[in-house]
Amino acid sequence: MDVEEGDAKKQVDIPMLEGQGGGRGRLIAIALTIQVFCAMCLAFSVYSLQTALSVSRKMMELKEGKDTGIFLEMVREVWHNEEKLQLRVGWKQQMELEDNNTIIFGCTGPYLVHLSVCFVDTHIQEKDDRNNGTLVLRQGNTEKMTIPLDPWNLCKNEIPQTDQRILSFATNDKVSIKFSSGRLKLKYLYVGFHYMLGQQCFYN
Repeated sequence: MDVEEGDAKKQVDIPMLEGQGGGRGRLIAIALTIQVFCAMCLAFSVYSLQTALSVSRKMMELKEGKDTGIFLEMVREVWHNEEKLQLRVGWKQQMELEDNNTIIFGCTGPYLVHLSVCFVDTHIQEKDDRNNGTLVLRQGNTEKMTIPLDPWNLCKNEIPQTDQRILSFATNDKVSIKFSSGRLKLKYLYVGFHYMLGQQCFYN
């Protein structure tokens, strides 16, 4: 009886071992394939996310702008003379307005200075040089830019007198705008300073 039972066990055990070995190999191969595929998917997802964030940052930088400069407008109408025009900021980047009348530069280099001015004198009957006015961009006691105001250009149809120059300034330079005239009334003034060396800011 014992011999027959032993033979039966041998006949049963041999095919079970062969079947289990082949099945385990296939399962291991499938598991490794799935792991590699998941790792590839994860790497692709991380790369795609980094690319999307990079593009988003670039779009935000383009939208916000990195130009250096300042755009100002006059606070109120001015009669006759004013040593330092009162201004307010419309936009600024790396530049400041101190005490509402002093412009402070952030970078050293050339700036495009552009202005638009409107003035009136309702008492002018004929051309009189005494009625001429001037706008002076001053750095301390130095006159950096002088704009004569033509008494015949009295903002007809609200068309202003305009001017633009290229001037050089250094970091922390301070300038103000002086208005002088015997009879002209300054209705409004817009002035902008735009750094011409792009996003690269040079310092003293």
